[in-house]
Amino acid sequence: MAKQQVKPLDQEDSAVADEPEHLDRLRQALGAELASLRKAARVTQQHLAHQSGYSRSSVTHAEAGRQLLDQDFWQTADRLVSANGRLLDRYREVVAAIREHEDTQITALREGTAPTADVATNDDVIVSWDAAGLTSLAAALDTDEPAFAGVLRGPQLTTLAHEWLLAEPVAVNQAAEGGAIGATLLDRLDALVQELRLVDDHLGGGQVLDLVEPEVRFAIRLMRRGSFTPDSRTRLYRIIGELTQLAGWAAYDDGKHELAQRYYQTALYAAHVSGDRLLGVYVLSMLAFQASNLDQYRESLLLLDSARHGGKGVNTPGVLSMLDAWESRAHSLAGNRESFRRALDRASERFGRRRIEDDPDWLYWYRQPEHLAEMCRGFSLVGDHEQGIAYLSDQANVVDAEPSERDLILYHAYAGEAFLGLGELDTAAEHGHRALNLLGQDIASDRAFGYVKDLADKLKAYQENQEVRSLVERLSTVSGSSTNR
Repeated sequence: MAKQQVKPLDQEDSAVADEPEHLDRLRQALGAELASLRKAARVTQQHLAHQSGYSRSSVTHAEAGRQLLDQDFWQTADRLVSANGRLLDRYREVVAAIREHEDTQITALREGTAPTADVATNDDVIVSWDAAGLTSLAAALDTDEPAFAGVLRGPQLTTLAHEWLLAEPVAVNQAAEGGAIGATLLDRLDALVQELRLVDDHLGGGQVLDLVEPEVRFAIRLMRRGSFTPDSRTRLYRIIGELTQLAGWAAYDDGKHELAQRYYQTALYAAHVSGDRLLGVYVLSMLAFQASNLDQYRESLLLLDSARHGGKGVNTPGVLSMLDAWESRAHSLAGNRESFRRALDRASERFGRRRIEDDPDWLYWYRQPEHLAEMCRGFSLVGDHEQGIAYLSDQANVVDAEPSERDLILYHAYAGEAFLGLGELDTAAEHGHRALNLLGQDIASDRAFGYVKDLADKLKAYQENQEVRSLVERLSTVSGSSTNR
């Protein structure tokens, strides 16, 4: 099968707007050498295309220097024309030159020395649902200018979701200002997003936020200052959406709710402009998760409904199961026992139909709904302490095989709440101590600290118990705050 349509023209095998002349010359020289050796070896373009899996037109573009193609192509070409490694070496020289150019761009962007045009910001909660609106929100993040004041509540919050539902698809045009951006740089950013997700599994939001915020700013500067083909610009919009979603989660975990919403809003716009409907669903689910903890239960349910509706046709059983799980969480926090049960049953049924290979990459963390620590806590919140403990006691099903330290803190805090509900004070306090031991490992999670502090506050009425008194006294010496949880 021909590979002509496999790689979009924004990737490293293509010439892009405003590329430095020396890179264009290197690519043309490589293509000319291929054409010369191919003719000398009496190999036709059609035969080379067939052997390499590309179309004849792709071979023509490669020989003209308009496309670079991939290393497999050049290995095949080198063998067919008996170049003895010459073509492959020249190809690697071109790739090295492209990466050196992009490294220079990276340095300039990170140091803020790359040229740019001023971009006006907009203080409205809702701005235009297009590239200009995304740029406006992103510019505010890059300069620390607030996009809006205070935490969004009530209609302000749900209107954001409704606007997303109604927004028209966006056509992405090529921008031709600044240095041309190739695929290698976007590949690095994609890999970085995945690395940061894995880091988040083991650190608290405060630490992750310190790591991800510089990358958000870098990606935003890249968007404002680089030139792209439409496909590569769309790809960058998606990357910005994933980075700002992760930054929003980290800010939420660190108790910075206003900042979290600023990041989430930008992520929702980036998801829309990039055409990634599932990413938009994920962002709304995170806004709903946060809203529940801010006692905005109705708003949380409305956001989840918007996510279901907006993701019709693309939501997988796994994604729908996650939305149901967060709905059950909202009901448990509101004390709605029957609604909690019904939503959790739906989450479990859909999880049973889940095929992991169909799910988006960001859903890798989602495990059996009943065994999520948040869901186990839900049983305690609706008065089913024994059932909550039954799930929490199976720790292997609550945390990953390589457990997240932050999730273990939450696990012990929730277990403490459940045992307190059954009147088992010693065991409740013991779980509190274990949580504090993990917090002592410099896990920067205001949310996790808040849950441990809440447990200790509930135990204060039982300080005649030695274990309880020890936990309360110990907590008083630990720095942290749960006031914004």
